[in-house]
Amino acid sequence: MGIPEGIETVVGLVPGQGSYRRGCLDAFRQREDANVAEVFETIDTISTESLGRKVTPLVFGANAPEADELLTRDPDVLQLATFGVSVSIFRVLASRGVRPEILLGHSFGEFAALVCGGAYSLADGVRMLCHRGALLHGLAEDGVLGPPGGRMLSLSCNRERAGLVLDLLGEATLTVAVENGHGQTVVSGSSDAVGRLAGVAAALGIDTRVLTSPYPFHNRLLAGMGSLFAEKAAGLRQQPLEIPVFSPITGRFYRDSDRLAELLSAHLVQPVRFGSAIGQLSRGRAAIYLELGGGSALTSLVSQISSNATCLAPLRGGDADVRIRHVVDFLRGGRQDSEPVGFDADAADSVPTARRPAEVAKGTGTKLPEAVVRVESAEREDVLATLRGIFAEALEYPEEVFTGESELEADLGIDSLRQTELVTRLVTRFDLPSPAGGSLGARATVDSVVDLIVTELSRSSR
Repeated sequence: MGIPEGIETVVGLVPGQGSYRRGCLDAFRQREDANVAEVFETIDTISTESLGRKVTPLVFGANAPEADELLTRDPDVLQLATFGVSVSIFRVLASRGVRPEILLGHSFGEFAALVCGGAYSLADGVRMLCHRGALLHGLAEDGVLGPPGGRMLSLSCNRERAGLVLDLLGEATLTVAVENGHGQTVVSGSSDAVGRLAGVAAALGIDTRVLTSPYPFHNRLLAGMGSLFAEKAAGLRQQPLEIPVFSPITGRFYRDSDRLAELLSAHLVQPVRFGSAIGQLSRGRAAIYLELGGGSALTSLVSQISSNATCLAPLRGGDADVRIRHVVDFLRGGRQDSEPVGFDADAADSVPTARRPAEVAKGTGTKLPEAVVRVESAEREDVLATLRGIFAEALEYPEEVFTGESELEADLGIDSLRQTELVTRLVTRFDLPSPAGGSLGARATVDSVVDLIVTELSRSSR
């Protein structure tokens, strides 16, 4: 079953490592949203039984730590918090009449995706993560990961180039763990080996970033815990899926006949092919991608991979409750008369389809909400907000750093090489022609870049 012309599928993207953002659920907590409360009450109950501590005190409140600090203090809590954010936002949206037709979990995000899809209860999903955390602790304590443990490193290059660098190094523990598209590949391995990789990559002009991950996932270093985890997870009740879940690790939809415990244990050593998964789901057709987690890491990747994607990131910043309302209004605009979704997990090309006019998502009938990552209007305020989000994510600066008068090179330290990278992201995001040269110039300011984009958008809309 393919996607009929003029129809778009809503794909819920569930992020994994590094997606946690402090305070992203505070607006819902403050108004005592029942969906968020229930999720974290369940997490607290089971984490108290399994870990001897609650998650809530380290997630909510003025003194809640950032992700990096939480990783150092308590990686188990960080993983449960990341899981809790995704399940909470899924439930908040569902309570307002919006549910994706497909769920896709990225790495660790597959656990939340399977819970949201109905394969496991919330409580069993939390138990599974607690089992997993205990086994990972055991590997680390036994020295299997090597001193001082393992790490994951993001490289700003495609999978092929990353593979060549690994061949050059010849480090036995290093492996390509995640393929995120043509511009980003993640490698995992022992901490010492990853450190050497970072040095070689820098010498080759490849930008790198250490991920917020407590272990070297998708690596044979974790092979020793696979059977133990499968045994633990097999004792949890697996249920039929209510929403199809696509795995970027297996490269297909999960089936009710699958033994999920065994597949999830194998995922510890198998690579994630996110870029390929998006290609399989879109197949050149238009689609709506909805990020079910903090920030916009996955929707940003999708916008670079698929030219037909409309990307929604409700927890990207600002008032989360307001942004959720915008997303709901946008998605429900053409869906009141939706027909049932058809799906057959055993059909190779089966993709569930939403009965929603494509022209609504393209902005011809409805104003795109502020949570849409890809801006398709010439509104200067929208362009500035999107540009700041792109720059902040790429450079790991707070968004408030990017004021209109800030000079890219003198004030922000963005040299011509990095400017070329950012120009590529802007061109892709706003669907603009590539400028000659690729960089913006030594004296370019944030305002001048916004003016350029607004001018080009206005010209293309005539």
